Amino acid sequence: MQKGSFVGNIAQDLGLEAKALSERGVRVISRGRTQYFDLNVKSGHLITAERLDREQLCGRAEKCLLNCEVIVEHDMKMYGVEVEIVDINDNAPSFQTGEMELKVSETTAPGSRFPLRNAQDPDLGINSLQIYQLNSKELFSLNVQTGSDGIKYAELVLEKNLDREEQAAHDLILTATDGGDPVRSGTARIHVVVLDANDNAPVFSQPLYRVSVRENVPVGTTVATVKATDLDEGVNGEKK
Repeated sequence: MQKGSFVGNIAQDLGLEAKALSERGVRVISRGRTQYFDLNVKSGHLITAERLDREQLCGRAEKCLLNCEVIVEHDMKMYGVEVEIVDINDNAPSFQTGEMELKVSETTAPGSRFPLRNAQDPDLGINSLQIYQLNSKELFSLNVQTGSDGIKYAELVLEKNLDREEQAAHDLILTATDGGDPVRSGTARIHVVVLDANDNAPVFSQPLYRVSVRENVPVGTTVATVKATDLDEGVNGEKK
């Protein structure tokens, strides 16, 4: 709510006419340094003195309560006022970084799990993070667990065997969505690098080389050139 928004009818609660508020010296004092509420002496309404941010004021506390006092100087009386700041869905789930990189060996067995960084949402309840979704389930899926702290933890699960020679990297989009109205969401890119394993043997360009050589060729003469290739990379692909 914006500055000057209605909170409560102080004049009505005290049984006073609005015009009597000034005469009786009615004023509002907030606890602490910041004055969050004020009194409109013309209407008798308690109003916000500035815009309130529940996340800034109370963090992730389940209840966000602000207290102030209404002082009636004429009657030497003081009344306590407790205002609950109710959460709205004004924050979207967000990841600390927009991209995650995972390195997975191509020999990794299906069913293996890889923890992912969590998204953060300072809102509470239904307005906080509710689900994680993956844009593709062809090779990977998600396993989501809820901890004792209520925070949802996502793991990437390998569903099928990887083959670096077929595809050396996979790009996925992870989406975190809350349950508010309107729904808000945040995304992160998962870059999966498939690490090479020595799963390919060198292969010659042809299974049989036939060469004819004269009996009088000098020693050291090249009589044939053979070629072998290996789909693996690095030391796994080096040929001797």
